Amino acid sequence: MKIRFQNVSKNYRVRIQNGLKGFFKPDFRVVEAVRDLSFSVEGGIVGLIGENGAGKSTTIKLLTGILSPNEGAIEVLGKNPFTNRKELMKEVGVIFGQRSLLRTTLPVKYTYEWLRDIYSVPKEVYQARLKDLTQLFGITDLIDRPPRELSLGQRRKCDLVAALLHGPKLLLLDEPTIGLDFKAKTSFRELLKSYVARNDVTVLISSHDLTELENMCDEYLVLSRGRLVLNGSLEQLVDEIGLTNVVEFSVEGEDRSSELADLGFDLRYEGSTLRIFYKEGVERIIKEVYDRFEVSDVRIEKNTLQKVLVD
Repeated sequence: MKIRFQNVSKNYRVRIQNGLKGFFKPDFRVVEAVRDLSFSVEGGIVGLIGENGAGKSTTIKLLTGILSPNEGAIEVLGKNPFTNRKELMKEVGVIFGQRSLLRTTLPVKYTYEWLRDIYSVPKEVYQARLKDLTQLFGITDLIDRPPRELSLGQRRKCDLVAALLHGPKLLLLDEPTIGLDFKAKTSFRELLKSYVARNDVTVLISSHDLTELENMCDEYLVLSRGRLVLNGSLEQLVDEIGLTNVVEFSVEGEDRSSELADLGFDLRYEGSTLRIFYKEGVERIIKEVYDRFEVSDVRIEKNTLQKVLVD
């Protein structure tokens, strides 16, 4: 098991602004960032989802040992991240979307060499890994240039390579594609999936872009106000919430919708619109409707991660 949270809570003391009185005798309130949080991650790409203030960034900081919990136990790659942080970070790669690992004014390759020394990566291993990663992410021609000369998308790729150079078993990404355009996000996502498919790496990724996560993740952890409210694949989340897909037909002719009752689907027929709700078997639905109606248009509305969590 790569990650285990057991009844973890993390509180912050936040100063209350009381004007001049607060300057001499400040008051504080307690904010519960994470409350009784329990989950485990065994592998694959796992999405960490939640609204602002749900506890996503706090969770990642707890995983890296930046923060220690007030209550509960955390285990990452068999280690306590707070008491064994230095040892653990040799096996973990981290990217915070607002912060870059790269030195702004120096060529990217110097940052890589600096990281090689920090993680004590053997020279031969480093050179082979650097060659593979720069080719995979298409940055071979970029590492001789400083980050200030690169686009945001190019810098993100360079950051990802920097996080992977020491061969981590676990990759933690907190809003890694923030600020990227659609094309750059798609490229980043596909490259990450390709890398994970070729290597035994577990990824925990936090993002507000639900479409991005839907096209990337095998499993989802959904947080709300510091608590885990849903956990599982998209299909499992859909089943738990009880949502279904919809296929909508624009039809003409007499009403023969009663003949579809035996199919076992929930259907609604109003005017010239026939809507059928389903979880699977859309090919069969379309065939049966075309056999009974004159169809002028078909629209399929499938469940998406955004529909499951927002609508």
